[in-house]
Amino acid sequence: MNYNLDLAIELYENEKLALESKIINCLEDFEGPDYRLANYHQKALYKVENTLRTLKSYKDVLFHEKERTLSKITRIEKELKKNNSVFPRDYLAESLEEEKSRFEKLNSIPPVDQPDLSETVLDKALSDLIAKKIKRFKLVFDGSKNIFLEFIRSKEIIKITLPNIRHHIKNQIFYESQIEHLRKYGFYLINTNKVQAVIIVQDHQTAYQYIRFLLVKVIFDILYYTGNKDNSYIEF
Repeated sequence: MNYNLDLAIELYENEKLALESKIINCLEDFEGPDYRLANYHQKALYKVENTLRTLKSYKDVLFHEKERTLSKITRIEKELKKNNSVFPRDYLAESLEEEKSRFEKLNSIPPVDQPDLSETVLDKALSDLIAKKIKRFKLVFDGSKNIFLEFIRSKEIIKITLPNIRHHIKNQIFYESQIEHLRKYGFYLINTNKVQAVIIVQDHQTAYQYIRFLLVKVIFDILYYTGNKDNSYIEF
């Protein structure tokens, strides 16, 4: 798991650098800036950065807290450089030292991997579902928010459903753009409240690999959801 996670982070970091270079090239083109292409690459960069943040939060449970602290440090340093800042310089200097000290303490804590949704249990659940040993299970990301994917086996078909869409959009857990992105991966909207993908099982190994691929895309590339380690589980 850790090796695959490190490899995924490295690949996305390389993609991030490549996109940043492409944006610069578009804006510095000798024939004139190509803003349309730069905007296209900027949207791709936004997605890559979101995915990277999700992956890194699995690598280190303190990642988001470290990122927020670094952001505060940057903002305070910018304020200190201003000649007309509305904040007293003594206050800014003190705040800067506090945030730097906080960041050092966070960095002194060894990175701890996010406990995943028991990869072995998930693998077995998928295998048993495909082999018709079980008829259904739920992959619960956050039980407290009722966020889950439901897998149902019916004859030679597996249905993967993400319900409660209206509720999640209303509470800004998910956004319309993410639901639209799900549709590009074969999910379709049902009664405006859930999206569902239908997998036809012809070969067990192919079905297993495709579902695993789909899960990675849904979790990391679309929902950017890191889950809640205390409320994540598999329900049979």
